[in-house]
Amino acid sequence: MPAGGVTEWRGWSFGSGEFWTDAERGPGRETDVRARNVFAVADSDKWDDKAHGAGQLDSTLVSPAYRLNGAAGATVSYATNYRVDGPQTGDVYVSYDGCTPQLATATSTRFTAWS
Repeated sequence: MPAGGVTEWRGWSFGSGEFWTDAERGPGRETDVRARNVFAVADSDKWDDKAHGAGQLDSTLVSPAYRLNGAAGATVSYATNYRVDGPQTGDVYVSYDGCTPQLATATSTRFTAWS
């Protein structure tokens, strides 16, 4: 992750829909009706509004461990408002029992992306 950029948008931020929408009107923030209360945002467009070292925003968000307690499996679901801004990807990895994380497929993560 390069040094610099807009501090409050470096990596993942947690905010309300009102805070995120008020940060900048126009790039579709006001249309995100799925986010309620406090949610996680990685906003490379806002981070890029201030000078930074060479490179792109690179952030990782790790959830707490989810115990299966003997169950054969679990369903992972979440809402996303993924909007591509430059050369970036949104990847979801899953790890079982401490093994090496594996990339989940786009079908199972249900990404919606705009170009």
